[in-house]
Amino acid sequence: MTVTFRTLDPCTNHLLDFIAGGVPNNQYGESGGCYDATFGDIDGLTYGDLSQKTLSQIYEMQDQMVAENGVSSATGRYQALKSTLKEYQDRKKLPDGALFSQVMQDDFGLTKMKDRGYTEWRAGSIGDDEFMHRLSCEWASLPDPYNDGKSHYDGDSAGNHASTTLAHFREALRIALGYVDVSAPVMSADMGVRTIQATLVQTGDLPSMAAVDGVFGPQSRAALERLIARDKHGV
Repeated sequence: MTVTFRTLDPCTNHLLDFIAGGVPNNQYGESGGCYDATFGDIDGLTYGDLSQKTLSQIYEMQDQMVAENGVSSATGRYQALKSTLKEYQDRKKLPDGALFSQVMQDDFGLTKMKDRGYTEWRAGSIGDDEFMHRLSCEWASLPDPYNDGKSHYDGDSAGNHASTTLAHFREALRIALGYVDVSAPVMSADMGVRTIQATLVQTGDLPSMAAVDGVFGPQSRAALERLIARDKHGV
């Protein structure tokens, strides 16, 4: 299960678990469910605990990966490419010193799902097949109903192929939607703020996970300013 959404939002939790893999109907998925996975290493043994690396360190690692494999920089539970992760960082206004924590990875996954129509799908504005297609454009391990159930990127230079079937994909959506009222909003608190706060706990700038409440108050602001100041001065 995800670190972040297992109790906060079972619908999001179920879909991200299915996408990541390591579940009965999708054993491999993007990463076998492993937060430390990298391209070609689903068990996460090559680079160790990614949650203890800053974004700057992750980018350096990804450059090294591409230099060695010549194919992909895909990293973490949701196999974020360097360019996609940088775009996410800019949107969330995260400092380079922010840790690539499991909470950050889950928020990245949710953010990309929302980019692909998650909110609209939950509200019934788009159907399952359209949502599945959009998700398959984001994650190559998912089958695309508009491509005969093959990966949207089937046969590309990275060797992508679908790791599950359309029937299992549709079942995952059915189960996920059963957890919630389709009219309910996706997450009540700002997960971007929670991501920052969880990072600040790991850097020691916030006292504990009790401070991860999705509200960017004076304590969180002061903690972020301390982290940014250290980041600027290389401390």
